[in-house]
Amino acid sequence: MSDQISVLVGDGVKIVGTGAVGPRGPQGPTGPTGPTGPTGSTGPTGPEGPPGGNFVHTQAIADTTWVITHGLGFYPGGVTIIDSQGDLVLGHLDYIDTNTVHVVLSSSISGVAYIS
Repeated sequence: MSDQISVLVGDGVKIVGTGAVGPRGPQGPTGPTGPTGPTGSTGPTGPEGPPGGNFVHTQAIADTTWVITHGLGFYPGGVTIIDSQGDLVLGHLDYIDTNTVHVVLSSSISGVAYIS
């Protein structure tokens, strides 16, 4: 394949050559990183997250049933019961509504319930 190459050098000087096109040369080095673009617009507000909060119930009078009105407005995922001696106690939980839980224990105790 034969091509004609014209190059305008300056002052009206024109170099013209003919012949086969040679092989492509090696790729040059990568140029410098350009400037940072402008900041985009603020996106829309996300959806409301789930309700949160916590509540501490103190049961001063020992009993086998604790009625805890926590007022959190949701069924809590965590209820931790600690007796007056500082020991973790397991009990049966009945969620009455989104603000009330009944705790049924195997023995009459006093202590604290942490609700979250």
